[in-house]
Amino acid sequence: MKSQSDTEPLLFIEAQGGMLINFNISQKTKENITGIITYYDYEQVKVELNPSRSDIVSAIIRSAYTHDDEIACINNLNIGSQKYIDEYAAYQAVRDAAKLIADEVLGQLTA
Repeated sequence: MKSQSDTEPLLFIEAQGGMLINFNISQKTKENITGIITYYDYEQVKVELNPSRSDIVSAIIRSAYTHDDEIACINNLNIGSQKYIDEYAAYQAVRDAAKLIADEVLGQLTA
């Protein structure tokens, strides 16, 4: 889920009976009637409390790809078209980022 805040979001918070994980956080500015303000755009997924690495990775991937989209991306790679190779590379980038985010969350939970 895309989210926005006027304060920098934490990597995760416990809320709504689970854990909200914030990622792809980018600081932005805009001008309004009081001047220039800073805000943050980010994406957010919800997982159960005490999630496994797999739970976090899956939630982040699902925020970008439905199960059907993921299977199609993998199967389309076999076609060999540059379009599908690029789509698969983008999918792999999401997977890689999801794993890094999961490791960071779990590292903070155990610290």
